[in-house]
Amino acid sequence: MTAHRPRRTPTRRRTTVVLPVLAALTVLLAGCTSVVAGEAAPVAGGRETVDEIRQRVDLGSLDPCDMVSPAQRAARNLGDAEPLKDDASLPACQWLGRGRSANSDRITFRLDDSVRDRSSDTGARVTDVLGFYAVELPSTTYHACNILVDVAEKQTLQITHLADADPSGDACSSGRDFTESALRTLTRISRR
Repeated sequence: MTAHRPRRTPTRRRTTVVLPVLAALTVLLAGCTSVVAGEAAPVAGGRETVDEIRQRVDLGSLDPCDMVSPAQRAARNLGDAEPLKDDASLPACQWLGRGRSANSDRITFRLDDSVRDRSSDTGARVTDVLGFYAVELPSTTYHACNILVDVAEKQTLQITHLADADPSGDACSSGRDFTESALRTLTRISRR
């Protein structure tokens, strides 16, 4: 009696099965590329792309204290806006935590500044926030993080988040939701 060998599938059949699968994977992977460079996907479910928003944003015509709504402040247990007058060329506003919270958030508009120049700073982490190019700069001495967001040509939205001293937490992660809220407000009020 002759032993039966397993039947081999001809190469042609394997190719007709494998090629469509590879094509589908290629399409899927192409759709999952990073948006750090930016600019094609709509922002936070909106209709505009990052490029379209960047073309109309003018931080010089806005007040950083308008960037956080009462609801956003309440959600983070922050007090009222406090304008900062350190430097007229860098309009800024801060919100301090209420009660026992030591958290605080500050928004600074950096005009004539490029986020991309900061990407090589020590400890810098390049990322994106709602599709905008961003750089996170965690502090090495405080439980704090600066998140710099490229909102328009040479216009940077800087969020400084000082978190409760929790060494296990990442101040950049806890400041990211505040940054997202500020960006959503920016895209809304810059339409006026």
